[in-house]
Amino acid sequence: MKGSFSAVLMALCISLSAHSAERRPTDALELAKGSRPAIATDGSSRLYAVFEGCDGDKKVSDIFCSSSIDCGATWSARQNISKMQSASERAAVAVEKSGAIDVVWSSNGADLKSSDIFFVRSTDGAKTWSEPINISNTAGPSVEPAIATGPDDSIHVVFTDTSTADYNKDILYVRSKDGDKQSSKIAFLSPVDISNTPGASTEPDLVVTPEGVVRAVWIDTTSGETHPDVYSARREHDSWTEAVDVSRSARVSTHPSLAYDKERVFLTWSDNSRKETAADIWVDIGSRRGKFSKPINISDTPGWSNEPRATANNGQLVIVWTDTSTGTLTPSIYARVTPDVGQDFTAVMNMSQRQGMSKHPSVTITGGKMIVVWEEIVGDDSTIEVTTLKLKDLPTGPPLAVDPTLHGVSGNMH
Repeated sequence: MKGSFSAVLMALCISLSAHSAERRPTDALELAKGSRPAIATDGSSRLYAVFEGCDGDKKVSDIFCSSSIDCGATWSARQNISKMQSASERAAVAVEKSGAIDVVWSSNGADLKSSDIFFVRSTDGAKTWSEPINISNTAGPSVEPAIATGPDDSIHVVFTDTSTADYNKDILYVRSKDGDKQSSKIAFLSPVDISNTPGASTEPDLVVTPEGVVRAVWIDTTSGETHPDVYSARREHDSWTEAVDVSRSARVSTHPSLAYDKERVFLTWSDNSRKETAADIWVDIGSRRGKFSKPINISDTPGWSNEPRATANNGQLVIVWTDTSTGTLTPSIYARVTPDVGQDFTAVMNMSQRQGMSKHPSVTITGGKMIVVWEEIVGDDSTIEVTTLKLKDLPTGPPLAVDPTLHGVSGNMH
């Protein structure tokens, strides 16, 4: 019986690999010179990619935006939307239902002192942008912003902050004030600490559900300096729940990413509990109330899998990540897709197909396609690459469940 099952499983894997080889992403297009991209869509054919880059002879990075009105077939020239004296880094982007584009990043600002989180907005399809405003204004460095918009076009941002102490980083949350959003000028409330743990909290991400519930995740060392876990909290009715450990794995959890669709919460992260020297990408699918079962290992490659990013739409979940299976110095961007809210997945697909170093992927879904951007490094050159793949009728098979002894009792995201 064991031999028979193994034969069936091998046949399924071979079949999936063969079919996946027939369906390839489009040839990668060089979007612009730059690094660390993020991408978002308005839900139709419009796409917006933001990334770090240098303007002319300027020695420090700015934040640029490039847009597409045809699902990624062609892109506009990059536009500098930060224009600050000091380096601007780690941009994140979201699009409101109104079509307005919101971008955040971290920078030292004009005073060149402690870094803060800055925000700009465009209401005309990325043609013009508001002046950057400081939305953190804390005593310590603020970095690693993530942004999402609500069903009422409210704007929600989380970031890592070290105002308390370098060894006790916290996750702070700030949102836009209620009121008129027709203009590009938006006001924000003061940041609040949503982690409040004794450990160091970093790498935040968030989603906002159609009901306006904000869910945030981050990495936290409260579980142990040598085995940080994914922690989470939820904002509902203007208050935040207490942070809870939702990964509780045996070793190191990193790079959490959230997606939400069809009353399901999708949490993905990188974890080396199964293979100490080669982390995998784990996915946990939670209910609307955030209760999780045991995670699924969706990478299980021979290389190190990290930097996962997830997006979901109309029952389809896409997860991309950086993977060193093609070489430690030449990692690629891998992906898997589920068309049925996590019941089945495609085989692992190489989306970058490049000879250089591919890293920092970001992904969105629109027009029946997944659109992936990443940073490609060849020699001293760093470029933003983009590719697309049609999602219809991709062959799928059952995913690999992680040994539950690595995860313990199922988690509960408040």
